[in-house]
Order: sequence, then structure tokens, then C-alpha cells
Amino acid sequence: MNQQDIETFLMLVRTKNITKTAENLFVSQPTVSHRLKQLEDELNVSLLVRKKGHKRVELTAKGEAFIPIAERWL
Repeated sequence: MNQQDIETFLMLVRTKNITKTAENLFVSQPTVSHRLKQLEDELNVSLLVRKKGHKRVELTAKGEAFIPIAERWL
């Protein structure tokens, strides 16, 4: 887990949109997806619900619970 992964997760919490998160962080959409996947793999939990055809992402219960931990980590 690194600072970029945590910052990406928290930005996604705010925007609820991978495209907007990428724009705000000045990175590509695949970079955002990769960072989130790394974080989920390291934590061994699914933080987000990704639905094909939907622009917005939703947090899982574990994702909601991880927000205060991520904020403290930063």
C-alpha cells in the first residue's frame, strides 16, 4: 500500500467516477484502475462495485469501512 493508492481511493470516494478521478490526479483511467486493483489485492477485499456500462462506481461495505483508515494513513 502506498500513498498514491490511498490518494486514488480517496479521490474516487469523492468523485464516484474513474474518469473524473483520473482527471483530478492527472493520470490515465487505466492507472486509476491499476492502483485500485493493487490496493484491493493487498487488502484482500473488494472496495468497489464496478458495473459495466455505468460511469459511477459504488463502495462496498468494506470500502466504506476503509475510508477512515485511509484518511488516517495519509
